Amino acid sequence: MVMRPSKKVGIVGWGAYVPMYRIKTREIARVWGKDPRRYEEMLLIEEKAVAGPDEDTATIAIEAAQNAIMRAQIEPSEIGAVFVGTESKPYAVKPTATIVAEAVGATPNTLAADFEFACKAGTENLQCVIGLVGSGMIKYGMSIGADVAQSAPGDELEFAAAAGGAAFIIGETNHNVAARIEASYSFVTDTPDFWRREGQPYPKHGEGFTGEPAYFRHVLSAARALMEELSITPRDIDYVVFHMPNGKFPLKAARILGFSREQILPGLVVRKIGNTYSASSLLGLVSVLEVSKPGDNILLVSYGSGAGSDAFLITVEDAIEEKKDLAPRIVDYIERKRYVDYAIYAKWRGKILIPRRSGNSHAPKHWREIPQRYKLMGSQCEGCGKIYFPPRPVCPNCRSTEMVYVPLPRRGRVVNYTVIRQPPLEFKYHAPYVVAIVELENGVRITSQLTDVSPEDVRIGMEVEAVIRKLGEDGVDGIIFYGFKFRPALHNGNSHIS
Repeated sequence: MVMRPSKKVGIVGWGAYVPMYRIKTREIARVWGKDPRRYEEMLLIEEKAVAGPDEDTATIAIEAAQNAIMRAQIEPSEIGAVFVGTESKPYAVKPTATIVAEAVGATPNTLAADFEFACKAGTENLQCVIGLVGSGMIKYGMSIGADVAQSAPGDELEFAAAAGGAAFIIGETNHNVAARIEASYSFVTDTPDFWRREGQPYPKHGEGFTGEPAYFRHVLSAARALMEELSITPRDIDYVVFHMPNGKFPLKAARILGFSREQILPGLVVRKIGNTYSASSLLGLVSVLEVSKPGDNILLVSYGSGAGSDAFLITVEDAIEEKKDLAPRIVDYIERKRYVDYAIYAKWRGKILIPRRSGNSHAPKHWREIPQRYKLMGSQCEGCGKIYFPPRPVCPNCRSTEMVYVPLPRRGRVVNYTVIRQPPLEFKYHAPYVVAIVELENGVRITSQLTDVSPEDVRIGMEVEAVIRKLGEDGVDGIIFYGFKFRPALHNGNSHIS
């Protein structure tokens, strides 16, 4: 049955994030003694995106969400739901969505939940956001698909399993909507093509079984049913996006349904970044939105193992043009890349085990520091106006105790730095890394780790911007500490974090 919300809704803002690190298909094949040409031709994937040592699903989701907010041009406090779809949660028991909601400024008056349906967890929660907004229960909702995809060393999945995220803010249709969501259709069965049991680090898959009875049955059924119910054909569609476990499956699905290569290629980002699991079809949608024009029709069809597909018909509105450059485009992230070899990739992804201690509970201290770590909040003296970071209860300048929290600019420049080559045990995954003194746009100086940059590329005066990354972990069984680091400036966008 076709699903339509009671009120017309659409995409108010969207955002993507793809880590800058890449590993080539040829490099993976070299390590495992396999024919690289065979895998490049079989998968149509040249390289895949790799999460850095300080990145995970939460940090990826946060940057995608911040980009979506910049395009939506709304207050984060207006977001009534934050849903994260993923199969690579940082915690087994603790929601990723609360971390994201806190970091972007949507707390405390919001819903937050994690969704799981393999690679269609993102579109699964998109359906729920559409329902909440379309029923009038909330004004805006945020749907996110993000993953740091798992794959066993040497497994076929390792050639494709990648990292990335996409976020969409849904609101009622008005002048601010970039694209209208016309209708959707879902098709699910119990098909065991891919799974991961409790306590197992890597998933299993049914190899050839993943094609016809799994991916193609569900994707084609959902797409056909939606088009039949809406009385449309491929000729009525300008762009089509399918879930991309590799490059061949979506091309074959398009051919079977009667779509041309011109209709599918603009969203086929898998060739350059790999299969980003819950973000896969959503990143394809982002890519299409950023080249579309008002009046274009987009067919989006996701797929999640286990198994199911969600199909959506989306019509682009006039506001699309003014929103495209309010945040980094997906092509900015795809073209910003640095290659790593298999040894570095394996170390970062935990495939090479380094001894790690058990944790002590630092949760209360971390909780108290969330405003300054997530939102880069400083304190300002109401007496003399001086601003400090980290926040202080007493002004060193005039001794006033009248101090208030203020957001600090997220951009600045490096004024000094040092390279750490012999780190403590818990930072061995990161070495060598740079710790810098950053002078923000308002003159406040902060000591911070730099990320997404090699030590030899750091320069005094380099422009940098704040991003949320993993700061560390309280051992193997404790909490994960998130907070700001600085990277080379990517975009001249909003100068504050939420």
